[in-house]
Amino acid sequence: LNPKLQQAYINRAGIKITMSDMKGARSDFDKAIAAAPKYVESYHARANFLAAQKQFDAALNDLITAINIDDKNGETFYLRGNIK
Repeated sequence: LNPKLQQAYINRAGIKITMSDMKGARSDFDKAIAAAPKYVESYHARANFLAAQKQFDAALNDLITAINIDDKNGETFYLRGNIK
C-alpha cells in the first residue's frame, strides 16, 4: 500500500461510517495503518471507531501502539483516558 494514502483511507472510513458500512470502515482503518504503520493518527481514528463499537480492549491496544510510536503525543493519552 502507498504510505501517502493513509489519510485517504481514514477519510473514506468516515464516509463508510455515515453509510452504516462498519465492516468497510474497519477495513479502511486497517488499510490506513498498513499503509503507514508509524502514523499515529491512523491508530487514533481506529481506536475512536473501535470504542464507538464498544470494542474497548482493541481500542486501548491501538492507543498503546500509538504511545509506543510517539510517547510525546498528548492526544493519544487524552483518548486513552476517555476509553478507560
